[in-house]
Amino acid sequence: MIMKSLEKIYIETYGCSMNKADSEFIAGILAEDGYSISSSIEDADVIILNSCVVKTPTERKIIRRISQLRKLKKKLLVAGCLPLAIPSVVDQFKDVSFIGTNVEVIKEAISAIKAGKRYVNISKSRACKPELPKIRMNPIVEIIPIAEGCVGNCSYCIIKLARKELMSFPKDSILARVKKAIKTGAKEIWLTAQDTGAYGLDLYKDYKLPELLEEICKLKGDFKLRVGMMNPNHLLNFLSKLIKIYSKEEKIYKFIHIPLQSGSNQILKLMGRKYTAEDFKLMVKKLRENIEAITISTDIIVGFPQETEEQFNETLKLLKETEP
Repeated sequence: MIMKSLEKIYIETYGCSMNKADSEFIAGILAEDGYSISSSIEDADVIILNSCVVKTPTERKIIRRISQLRKLKKKLLVAGCLPLAIPSVVDQFKDVSFIGTNVEVIKEAISAIKAGKRYVNISKSRACKPELPKIRMNPIVEIIPIAEGCVGNCSYCIIKLARKELMSFPKDSILARVKKAIKTGAKEIWLTAQDTGAYGLDLYKDYKLPELLEEICKLKGDFKLRVGMMNPNHLLNFLSKLIKIYSKEEKIYKFIHIPLQSGSNQILKLMGRKYTAEDFKLMVKKLRENIEAITISTDIIVGFPQETEEQFNETLKLLKETEP
């Protein structure tokens, strides 16, 4: 039996801005190779599900969605964090193809599927993602990964299994992508990573986020810059530089995401976090004192194993004091 040509691809994306960018890279690579990116799942020949696994409810949601999509009797490829973090999913769905965050193999994967074969190649991406072909899903928002992976080993985090060790992308590649985005009509530039604060530690052996922001803000054009999450232990190392840049640069959104996770130093230690509640309080104080109308967001984990009522109340107290 000769399989019909598979030309229309539908991409369904779950999770963070990094995952959204990965789907845009998948679309760009396939479009460059002659495939049509379909907005209709009914018309598509192949469905690509770009998965997330950040929390157990999300994992269950993705597993349910795979089961639902299989019922459509179309070729299905699952990409993203789930296959990397939980490789046993490959044996659970033996008629489904899988890749990880290695979006650069997508042409090879679709070629195999076209030939009637199952494709399984689960690994972390080694591509310089800012240099890959890309199709913006939102015409005015360009999502640019500046790094992938992290240098931490938090005891609760499954994303480290998916995105692995830190891999920062060269500054010149990022700047080239920003320039291209501005030229093609982007009005917002989102810099994303698992931890933007760690940018440069591997590639340049130093914290390079402040320098990168300065270089981007020097570019001509009518655009705004949004900086993704940065962990407190990294931000502590360049807080003064960041405050200076945020204060003077009108192009940067006055928004910062600093995940606290717990207001108890004992729980932070159990979590493997490399800062204290006092560090977080100090950073919030300095940011608010020096950057007018700054918006600070955070993340909190409650019910962490061994957390007591007293430790939970420490978190509540710190949140009331800092008001993120």
